[in-house]
Amino acid sequence: MRSVQVKCVIARLLFFIFLLICFLLGYAPAAESAPATEEVLSTVQLRVLLNEFVFQFTGRTEKAADEILALESSLEIRKNALLWKINAIPECFRAASIYDPMGAIIDSWVFSKQLVYFFETGAGKGIFGAHQAIALKAVRDIEKKVSEIAITVGARDEMVKKVDVWADILARETPLDNLYFTRGSILQSYYEFVEKEKVGMFKSIVQATESLDVLKDLLIMYAENMPNQARWQVELLLMDMLLNTPSTGLPVFLEETKAALLSDLHQEWEKVLVDVDAMRIDTLQHITGERSAVMTELDQKLDLVLRQITAERSAVMEELDRNLNLVLKRITAEREAAIGEVEAATLRVSEELINRGNDKADRLLMKAFRLAIALAVIVIVLVMVGAFVLRKRPEYKTNA
Repeated sequence: MRSVQVKCVIARLLFFIFLLICFLLGYAPAAESAPATEEVLSTVQLRVLLNEFVFQFTGRTEKAADEILALESSLEIRKNALLWKINAIPECFRAASIYDPMGAIIDSWVFSKQLVYFFETGAGKGIFGAHQAIALKAVRDIEKKVSEIAITVGARDEMVKKVDVWADILARETPLDNLYFTRGSILQSYYEFVEKEKVGMFKSIVQATESLDVLKDLLIMYAENMPNQARWQVELLLMDMLLNTPSTGLPVFLEETKAALLSDLHQEWEKVLVDVDAMRIDTLQHITGERSAVMTELDQKLDLVLRQITAERSAVMEELDRNLNLVLKRITAEREAAIGEVEAATLRVSEELINRGNDKADRLLMKAFRLAIALAVIVIVLVMVGAFVLRKRPEYKTNA
């Protein structure tokens, strides 16, 4: 019975230790694992990719347009190059600034495909004359870049291919008509496509707190591009004047006015850049201050959580020690009691064996004593019989 009780106590102790290990493992930090194959990037990561795409789109478009302007002497083609970068860059900013970052990526993807078809087979085919290949290479590079972003977003190739085919069809069905790049919203069609084709990796993932912070960088880039837009608009105005006025009748003061306008524009541009730099520094300082405050608060909360976990762990360990000591005391007491009982039983058995031995010895002694008495009696009887026989013999009587 006591052995069964000891086994029950040990089983309960092991079960309690198992529960304690599970409890402590619940507070252990989860190990970092590789991202799942179908994990969607966060809004911050998507915004960073979008900002990088806008930066490359702006630089690639401006470089290609400036290259055409430097190589081409035709005022009409030069005007087309100006209109390209004047209108394409703001449209890229508009697509990338859509509130839903996934929608912004898809809209930028469709816009890049529309540009490729516009310069390749659409209304923009041949508008740069002998230098059409420069524009085509630029827009193809842009389309490749945004498709790489889309591939980064999607987990499986078949999903990316579905979206790519849909964007390609939409770009062909809604072509660009002119260099002003007037476009309608594709978001409704995009959301319907996502629901229909079940491409969950490209669903809307709007998170305001993350998106608004990263949109600041996009606004700063747009502000930096505004002086260029102003300068290009002045160049376009002067080019329109040159196109609409015969070169032989152009007044001399027009050239002087052009030089003065360009000088003023350059000065304004420098002022705007200074203001933009100041605004960017202020924004960075503000963000740094907010980040420091958030990190400080996070550290405080982390310390509080760690203290609570430490206190709870200490309490659990103390309770475990108490329970272990109690169990050990019980086991020791029961062991001592069992040993005492064994010793008492041993003594009883020993005494019983000794008593039995003494009884047997007494019985043997009595038997020996009785046997000795019997032998003595027999000897005495024999002696008396012998003496009687001797007396009865004749010889004994004669001698007598």
